[in-house]
Formats: sequence, C-alpha cells, structure tokens
Amino acid sequence: MRDFIRKKLIILKSSSVLILLFLATLNLFANSYIGTATCPIKADLEEQKKANDIALSEMLSQIAVSVQSDFTNSIEENVSANETEFKRRCESILKTYSSASLTNAKLNKRRTDKEIIFQWSIPKSEVQKIFSSRLHQAEGLFFSAEEAESKNQLEQALRWFYQADLLFKSVPATFQQNQNGVNELSCIKKITKILNGLDFKLKDDWLEADSRKISFETLFQNKPVSSLKVHYDNGFDWIPTEVNHSELLIWLDGSAKSKNEVVLEIEYKFSSHKDQNSTVSEIWDLVAKPKFDSRKGLSFAKESQPKLEPKIEPQKPRDFGVRIAFEENSPKGFKENSPKNCASLVKQFKDEKINDESIFADKFAIAKAKDILRLTKPKPQSENFNLKSYKNNEGWEVREIPVSLSKKGLKGIVDNLVVDFDENGKITDVNFSIGEADFQRFYEIGQEVEDWEKRQKIVKFLETFKTAYNSRQIEAVEQMYSDNAEIIVGKVIKSQPLSVEIKSHLPQERIEYLHFTKQDYIRRLGNIFSENVNSFLYYQYDQLEVIKGARGSEIYGVHVRQNYISQNYADEGYLCLVINFGEEPPLIHVRAWLPQEWSEEQLIKVTDFEIK
Repeated sequence: MRDFIRKKLIILKSSSVLILLFLATLNLFANSYIGTATCPIKADLEEQKKANDIALSEMLSQIAVSVQSDFTNSIEENVSANETEFKRRCESILKTYSSASLTNAKLNKRRTDKEIIFQWSIPKSEVQKIFSSRLHQAEGLFFSAEEAESKNQLEQALRWFYQADLLFKSVPATFQQNQNGVNELSCIKKITKILNGLDFKLKDDWLEADSRKISFETLFQNKPVSSLKVHYDNGFDWIPTEVNHSELLIWLDGSAKSKNEVVLEIEYKFSSHKDQNSTVSEIWDLVAKPKFDSRKGLSFAKESQPKLEPKIEPQKPRDFGVRIAFEENSPKGFKENSPKNCASLVKQFKDEKINDESIFADKFAIAKAKDILRLTKPKPQSENFNLKSYKNNEGWEVREIPVSLSKKGLKGIVDNLVVDFDENGKITDVNFSIGEADFQRFYEIGQEVEDWEKRQKIVKFLETFKTAYNSRQIEAVEQMYSDNAEIIVGKVIKSQPLSVEIKSHLPQERIEYLHFTKQDYIRRLGNIFSENVNSFLYYQYDQLEVIKGARGSEIYGVHVRQNYISQNYADEGYLCLVINFGEEPPLIHVRAWLPQEWSEEQLIKVTDFEIK
C-alpha cells in the first residue's frame, strides 16, 4: 500500500513539473518571438547553418507581423495595397537585420536522439534594441551628410542624405525616436534645401569649330560648390558630367549649337554607389525611394560670338586681359610684370606652343609648363581674368585661372591653374589647384586661427603632388615619397619599417590589402605613365580634409577623393596620405588607397596610425 502511495506521489510530482514546464513554455511564447527549425542529428555544418537560418527567419517573420503597420509609409503604395505582398516585403526588410545586430536575441541549440533543434527567441519587450544599430547607422550617415553640406561637397551630401532616408525607412516608425531628433523627414528636407538652393551663373559662351562650350559658376548659399554630379540634355541624349572647382562645363554639338537653353538634372540617387554600403544595397529594392524635382533649366543670357580666326583675312589674335589684386607691400617688379607674364602664359597655352620663354624664371618652370601643355592642353575659359595674389613661402602666387583640358578624351573636364612668381614677376612654377572652395575654406580657417603660413605650405605640397601626377613627372613623384614609404593599395596591409615611428592600429579584419615598397610603386606608376604617353590620363582630387597628428608633431594626414580617368579606364577611390612637414622637403610616409568609397568604418585614415 505504501509503495502504491509513493508511486502515486511520484506521478503527481512529475505531472506538476510537466505542468510547470508547459506553463513556462506558454509564458515564453506569450512574451517572446520564437523561431524553431530542426535538422538530422548527423547533419553537416552546411545543413545545420540552413536550419539555424530558418529558425532566425521564422522569428524575424513574427516580429515583422507585429510591426508591419509601422512600415505603411516606408513601402510603395501599390505594394501596401496588396496584403500578401506587403507582408512579404515587411518580412524581407526585417531579414536584412543580421544575427550580429540581434544582441538581445538568444539561440537555444539542443540535441535529441534523432535531430538537432535550433530555437531563436527574443522577449517582446526587447524588440526595440534590434533596431538601435540600424538607427545609429542612419544617424551616422545623416551627420556625415550635414558635414559634407557645410563644405559645399554636395555630391556627397545628397548621396548620404538619400541613403540615410532609406535606412530610416527600414526601421519601424514606432522605433525611430532618437535623442538627436533626426529621421527620414529630416533627410527629405535637407535634399530639398540643396536642390532648391543651387544657383548656376553664366560665365562664358564660346563657339568653336565643331562645338559650342558654355560654362557656369555653381553656387550654393552664395559659396562655390566643391562637388556635384549632373546630367544635361544636349538635344540628342542626356550627358553625364560634374561640377569641378565650382565650374560646370556644357558642350553642344551639331544643330544643338543654336540652343538658347539646356535642361539639367541633378544626381541625388547615386544608385551605382549603393553596393558601397551593404545595408543600403540590401534594402534598396525593399523600401520606397523618394522622388524629387531635380531638373533645372539654364538659359544663356547672350548669343555666343565666334572666337575662331576667319579663313580669309586672318585677324590679329586677341590679347588676354589679366587684372590682379595685389597684397600690400608686394614688390614693384612683381606688380609690374606678373599681369603681362600671366596673360602671355595663358595665350601660349591657348595657342598650344611655348614660344616665349622670357616670362619664366628658370629652365625648371619652362619644362614644367611644356609638360602640362603637352599632356593636358589647358585652354583658357575666358579672355579676361580678375585674379588675386597671395604671398607664399617662396614668393607670390596668382590663383584660380579656369581652363578646360582639351587633350583628346578629356572633353568636359575643367580645372584651375595656380601660377607662382618671383619678386620680379617671372614665373617660377605652374600647378593645378586643389579647388577654389577648398582653398577658401583653408584660407579662412588659417586667418582665424593664425596658422595660415603652415596651411599654405600644405596646400602648395598638395597642388604640386596633383600636378606631378597629371604632368607625369615621375622623378618629381618619386622625390615626394620617403624611401621607406608604406604604399597600401586594395587588399592587404603589412607593416614595413618607416622613416618615422608609425604604429598601425588597423583592426585585424582589415588586413586584406596589397602592399608595395616605394620602389615597386614608382616602377608600376612609371609603366602607367609610359603606356599612356600618346593618350590622356588625369587625376582629379576633391573633398579634401587635412588632419593634424599628435600635438607638437609636424605630421599631417590628408584624406581626399581621387578620380582617375584615362583613355580606356576610369575609377574612383579614397586616398589617405601621411605627410611629415617637419622634414625639408616634406615627405609622404604612408599612401593608402581604396577602390571606391567604402563605408565609414572601412576607410583607412590617419587616425589608424600612431605617429610619434
């Protein structure tokens, strides 16, 4: 009898345990989102991974059902009207959240005699944390776009505001609240402000033998635009181009030469760049993409006048007018001779022949001017120039002489020249400018913090660097790099002894780069220069940032976007230079380049190196 009672008590106790387990399971299902999947006990790793993904997907599908009403305004109307497709789209958006972002979700993996059970679960009260990382990513893009906007780097600003809007849309509306108060509406307002605030002012309208060339100054909030991509209708097709150094250049051919107006379309989507951010790429076709009226009609204020010499009774070539605003205490010889020597240089570039070497101070300046002419064929954008002079470390300079690069294949590229003079007004150097917008920004900051002399030295180095590449002066390029310079291209970083103490802090997951010694790099670059000797190649730099190293150090980091254009190839990348201005001459110790502009976390920066 006692045994019978003991057995009954054991059964009752076991039943209580089962009931408690059952109630706990009910409570778990009631207060959590759960996804479950199984695979055979002997399944290989690939099969187990599939089961794990199915369980995770099922959990996310349950979350999607609970938040799908928050996505009503994030998905196109025609999709929202279809309940089945709308639900599928919501689930697809949630599935762009990787398991790495599910820090508060738990995986319960257990085995039975026959199968492996994968169970993902997350308390319903913790769901908001899933979206925090995506929200943080969207905010990061928004604030990067605001910074680019403040520097009139509008190509970057428009792209990042647009991508931030898409990221915000992939977060359910209920969970978009954040301390910074920015959301998808903030992005829309910013894009609209930029598109409505652009101003294009006619500068020149030239009729040439087979085409008509019209240039506009591009302003935003009354300041020169550093970067902007547009398309224009030439009467036959939409032609892609971009604003360089605040100048927009439009070419019209054939019957289109008689047009009095062109229509521009400002690029703001940048769909070709979506793969540079994996999250943006995943959600690109899932959320509603905003549309803006980005077209602008540009009228020509006056008809262009032919500037070609007639075939009969040739007229005397026109002189170029150069007026220079001089700084106080400028030497008499510089003030008297620099305007006419500058005008002579511009004319000789236009005529494609250096035939008056008396305007130059030495053979170096003559040789460099000839290299620039031979390889880029810069043509002046006007006949009259109002310029300003600046004192620099070695003499005086006159800045921002607009030219179009007319070497075959370079049609449509505009750049500015900087001409250096000695105290007698003789030309000592010619370089391509870093750009008026970047120069003015550095100049204003330098005047404010009283370190313009140092900043000007950096500007001169960068302009010499840019010109050495574009005029293919391989010896000049070689002299700008330290003998132990670390050259990083593409996919692997390996430390090499440097002539200054530089310790890399790059994370381990970023070790896949190619490394070259200075000698290897110069040899490869020399081959590129030689292969393009009869064709064009052009390096364009914009969106320039200069960052000082440790306090008391003369080490500076330069971050810049680099566009490379050649006869058969073009690419866009991100360049980081680490330069020691404590040496004379300054030397580059690290050159790191990434193909295309990756996410902010992947970019190599001067802060990735400890510089002592």
